[in-house]
Amino acid sequence: MENTTPGRPEYNRTESDAKNVEALVIAGVPQSRIARVLKISEPTLRKHYREELDISKAKANAIVSQALFKSAKYFGLKHKQGGERKTT
Repeated sequence: MENTTPGRPEYNRTESDAKNVEALVIAGVPQSRIARVLKISEPTLRKHYREELDISKAKANAIVSQALFKSAKYFGLKHKQGGERKTT
């Protein structure tokens, strides 16, 4: 049966595409390119993936910051305790 509605078929969001959008945003890929990867328009990208576009980079920065803080804390404690001493 043919689609009698004019225009493009409706886009259906998938979790796989959501994860791809998140990864591409974190990598710094512009929205125009992300839309091309998904074969959708930029307005459709923004309509269906607004949350990923808005917070993916912030989430990634928070994870990196947390890892750096833990690492700095670990090395700071090690240094206070005298750290590893070299014997020659």
